[in-house]
Amino acid sequence: MSSSVMQLTASQKNNSDDGNERLDSDQHHHPTAHNVAHTSETFLQAAISLKDQVVEMTWKENGRSAGSVTDPTMYTGLLGTAFTCLRSYEATGDRKDLELCSEIVDACADLARTVTRHVTFLCGRGGVYALGAVAANYCGDQHKRDLYLNHFLEVPNTILL
Repeated sequence: MSSSVMQLTASQKNNSDDGNERLDSDQHHHPTAHNVAHTSETFLQAAISLKDQVVEMTWKENGRSAGSVTDPTMYTGLLGTAFTCLRSYEATGDRKDLELCSEIVDACADLARTVTRHVTFLCGRGGVYALGAVAANYCGDQHKRDLYLNHFLEVPNTILL
């Protein structure tokens, strides 16, 4: 599975000469085109910096434990931070991001087992378990991957009508 950021970066590297010529010609036609000349590396570094700030504010400042997780969801909670770390890993290959994602998902999963108010993917347990399975798969931890997949498959059976 390759990231769209990595594909964009690769395509820009492969076409760097053509891209520079196109940008040069565009700058003659568009006076504000100099802002477009930022490279994908600049964009990636900005994204990594933003991810680091999000991790600092949502995970490191809140105690880094399952007991400190009050909202384990993707949409409004800490799982969004884990997803950001996973996407950063996919874009950069930095294993620290993958390990951090797994650590956060594990903390979210501990709380998600007790929260049944939402059944949606972004606000419910399904998202926690799915992201956990993906992260575990990237880590090569088949046992944890299967555990999360089994939890994910059990979610529909726990919905009370």
